[in-house]
Amino acid sequence: MKLKCITALTCILIVLIDNQYSFGELIVNEGETYILDYQEDHCIVPFGSTLIVQDGGYADLADFWPTSKLIMNGGFIYGVVSAENITAKIYGGEITNLSMQGVFEIMGGCVGGANNEGYSYIRGGSISDLDVGPSSHAWITGGSIDYVNIDRSEAHIFGTGVNNLHIWWGGEVYIYADQFKLDGIDIGYGTLYSDQLSGSHILEYTLSNGMVGKTDIYMDYGAGGYISSITLIPEPATVLLLGIGSIISRRR
Repeated sequence: MKLKCITALTCILIVLIDNQYSFGELIVNEGETYILDYQEDHCIVPFGSTLIVQDGGYADLADFWPTSKLIMNGGFIYGVVSAENITAKIYGGEITNLSMQGVFEIMGGCVGGANNEGYSYIRGGSISDLDVGPSSHAWITGGSIDYVNIDRSEAHIFGTGVNNLHIWWGGEVYIYADQFKLDGIDIGYGTLYSDQLSGSHILEYTLSNGMVGKTDIYMDYGAGGYISSITLIPEPATVLLLGIGSIISRRR
């Protein structure tokens, strides 16, 4: 039940949940699904619960406990923080800062900064900064990302959506395309290592649909004593990769 108290100066929302009053705070019942389509200061999503944010939904901060889930169809959340093993699926709306451990999937909408230790699937939407945390994996097949940081992790990039790529601490990146150029020079397929290619470079490539991609890359040489790498793979291999989970590379 929602109670509103309005004066000439203030509008205070008080939410009554489980016979307890909380000031601007939503606590979802454990194991239940709640739809947020109004404004809250703070949302707490406990074990096994789901928060669905629709148009009109707003929260300054959302806390997610293990095994909980966020489904974002619209609305706005300033900050999302989580314990381990959560799922976040973004179809629309906007999140300013997202820090989580689990499965992160975006098909639409906008995320400012996203930091995930787990599995990230970027299929659409836009992200300003994506941090792929240690021992994590990312698959980027669509959308637009201004900056991707690969830290002791692994990323697979299909398409032209990554503008800047920073690889360090033994990070591994696999890019699927054709007609690769490094700093304007044609190069073949294979693996580039940070001990051979440290510093800033421009990587250009062409997709089978004619789209041309350009990514500014920066590789740290031996950061933390680890060697980072970028592996360039011809685009036809992606069909087999997505279909049977293996990579077969061949030169045309």
